[in-house]
Amino acid sequence: MSETETLARDVRAFEAFAREQCRRRMELTALACVFISSFAWVIGRVVLAGDPLDAPGRFWLAVLAVVSVVAWLVFRYLPLARRHPTVFAFSFHGALTTIGALHVGEMSDLNGPFFYIVYILPPLPIALPLRLPARVTMTLLGPAAFGTAYFARFPQYAEHPMIHVPIVVLIAIIPVSILMGHAVYKLVRERFFFARRLERQQAQLEAHAARLQREVEERTEAVQHLASELESQTVDREDVARALHDDLGQLIVGVRMELDTLERTLRGLATRDGPPLGHLSTVVETLDRSVRGFISRLREPPTVDDLEESLEELVAPLRARSGVAIETEVRLDGAVPSDATREAMYRLVQEALSNAFKHAEPTRIRIALRRAGEALLAEVEDDGRGFDVEASRVGLGLKGLRERARALGGVLELLSGEGGTTVRMRLPAAATMEVRA
Repeated sequence: MSETETLARDVRAFEAFAREQCRRRMELTALACVFISSFAWVIGRVVLAGDPLDAPGRFWLAVLAVVSVVAWLVFRYLPLARRHPTVFAFSFHGALTTIGALHVGEMSDLNGPFFYIVYILPPLPIALPLRLPARVTMTLLGPAAFGTAYFARFPQYAEHPMIHVPIVVLIAIIPVSILMGHAVYKLVRERFFFARRLERQQAQLEAHAARLQREVEERTEAVQHLASELESQTVDREDVARALHDDLGQLIVGVRMELDTLERTLRGLATRDGPPLGHLSTVVETLDRSVRGFISRLREPPTVDDLEESLEELVAPLRARSGVAIETEVRLDGAVPSDATREAMYRLVQEALSNAFKHAEPTRIRIALRRAGEALLAEVEDDGRGFDVEASRVGLGLKGLRERARALGGVLELLSGEGGTTVRMRLPAAATMEVRA
């Protein structure tokens, strides 16, 4: 949704909010007038009993109470008053001031204290959330209705020599009331818009938190799946090691025994022109050592305590068999990686070399383990055939490396193109150091 559409929705929401607030405040005003006029009517009958002022109060306060009850019912229950509360507010305000003017006029002229009620009429609409045109109308309506009813019913009061005084005072009060009311309206509107922005931001944060939660759950499931696969691989390795030991190991023992028997038999013959058996014994012993080494590595993977030495043990056979130029560089600048970090670096080199020889047909491979500022980098570059990283499916080996990097607070980067492929693991140095006394 665009910013313009969002603003339009906020404006419509505020207009609905302002109408409801206007209705509720006029409802409360009408209810307050019911209690005030009823209380004044009762007190007047006690205090002004037998006084000439008793008659006006007896009638007009009762009329005011009835009008206020009707207004309260209208604002509370009439659906039309909910849709157009401003129109009904004008009507109630005009009726209220007209009744007040007739009541005050019967009690005294401009010399009496009751006339000063006209000065409180302009500030009354300040609390209502009205637009500027409606506010001007509401503010002018009170004094206009009061003055019209007052001087129409009692025209002799217009000849008072001090008639200009209330006019001057009202001319000063009305603009101030309008400006103050409009300032309150703008403040309420800005607070409403601010609350709407907070609601949207909170909704965005909640949606973002939900996405993060889903991502965490997905990654947790992926880690659990990888852990299950690793456990399965461990079981498979143990099964293969057991099979090698039980089957191939026994066969080698049997071959060795047969060779010993054959050698003793040939030793007793008169002629020694038969083929030499020493070479065959050497081959069998070499085969036996190789099988035992395989079994040992399957049951207990090699440690990577010394990265440089472990890399050389890994690279040397590949360099000798393939003829590929493999360069290694270990430059950690005194950093001592933790066991998990050393394992992750070693596995990255192992996986990258395996992929390079399987798919890339390189002529040169460069391996670098180094410290770069606040990060430790394990990097393998080859000049073989590249591939489309986005289109290719990532295998389990690279997935496992990516999970290792995340577990250590790092990232795995895979770059490939016509010039070759680069696999890089970037780990935070501070979080992957080994604490040594």
